Amino acid sequence: MRNLFGLLLLLVVAFTSCEGRKTKHQALKESIQNFKKNIPFEIVEYIPENYHETVTDTLMSNGFNVKIKTFTDLGNHIPIKIEKDLKTKTEFYREVKSEISIIVDDRQVLNTVIDKDFIFSYFKENEHAMTYSNLQGVWINQTNFTNSQSLSLDIYYAEVNSDKREIFQMIINRDGSFRITKNKKENYL
Repeated sequence: MRNLFGLLLLLVVAFTSCEGRKTKHQALKESIQNFKKNIPFEIVEYIPENYHETVTDTLMSNGFNVKIKTFTDLGNHIPIKIEKDLKTKTEFYREVKSEISIIVDDRQVLNTVIDKDFIFSYFKENEHAMTYSNLQGVWINQTNFTNSQSLSLDIYYAEVNSDKREIFQMIINRDGSFRITKNKKENYL
């Protein structure tokens, strides 16, 4: 009887100690997971984080002196919002602009800024498509360097987080007049 009473007492102690209570570690871990599920949070990232500027100064054999200053505009950006679960990441891609200065025979014939507004003023149908596009660069197109009376610049826009791109060509005459066309080539680069 005494052994039976001892066995019963041992079973009662064993069952009460295994009642399924959480340990402090398990409770803390579960509490953190519940907090993360119930409290949304947002991550904000600026790309690039700081001001960036590149200046190219080129003297051509046909008398054109081309200065291209490409820089990030810290005041304007393209917002891209990515939501996953209750986490929201907003990436602000700072807009890039290029200032073009053309001097021919020691006389400045053109000084303009290439940005979205500049492109929109010539290609109204591209306004919606280029809302999420950013300037990737402006450079002298040396393959079209056959005419000594003009200069050809390529303007390259790419949609943020996408493979979509637009390439425009700006033909500048010696008097500073210019025309812009949209490049139709698919694999230009």
